[in-house]
Amino acid sequence: MKRFLLITVLLIACLSGCSSRYDDDAIQAYLDATEELKNVESLHLDVSGGIFTDEKKEMRSAKLNLSSDMILADQLQIAVDVDLSTVGVALGKIAFYVKDNTFYMNFLDNKTKISFQSYLDQFAAMNSEDSLGFGAKADAESVKSVFKEFKFEDKDAGIIAFAFDLSIFDSLYGAMENSAQTKYVIKSYTGTMKVQNNQITELNFDLIIDYEGKSYPIEFTISLSEQNQVKDIKFPSFKDYKEQSTQLDATADLLGDEETGL
Repeated sequence: MKRFLLITVLLIACLSGCSSRYDDDAIQAYLDATEELKNVESLHLDVSGGIFTDEKKEMRSAKLNLSSDMILADQLQIAVDVDLSTVGVALGKIAFYVKDNTFYMNFLDNKTKISFQSYLDQFAAMNSEDSLGFGAKADAESVKSVFKEFKFEDKDAGIIAFAFDLSIFDSLYGAMENSAQTKYVIKSYTGTMKVQNNQITELNFDLIIDYEGKSYPIEFTISLSEQNQVKDIKFPSFKDYKEQSTQLDATADLLGDEETGL
């Protein structure tokens, strides 16, 4: 169950996107690869992308590079290193870890820890999975309820192009209105995924978010490699990490920079 929830979180934090343009073969390839991904015991994950301040994408306000090793079988182990810069200035150390059923976070040298189950419970309270139309068992109809377009762009290369139905975000907007956060509006959300040998190996996303009347294009790529090949993860000692009861509140700081607009 923890493994399925983790995969769901990773895919939904990034695949949160239905016209009548569907390709049944593409949908089946995605469903088969998703089922295969649920059974992956370890992998390496890379994420790279950025936020632009203009629609021509000539000026970048934030840049992200993330690298992670994960062992999903038996007792969960995860190490995530984040390289984040905003308005051209690199931020300090940002890293996340899961080891011995504990979630550790180093956010700009503020080192905290929390029970991993407590962290999952806090995330589940956000109702992310249900609000985006993903149930425990994905099928063709659930895919069509989330995507307004889903078809092969290059079948031989296993590249699938998709576009999200933006109405799936309505419940998220409602939740944001009930919080102290300023409302963001997703104007478009498209991308591609690569499925090879029944494995999802790459996801590319292109979206535009409106924030206080200004549009911010965002592009990012997720690469999944070394599936079932990661055997060992190096961790810090964790001796200087302190107990933290509101871990999700701390991570929200990553999204609240008024200077960059996002």
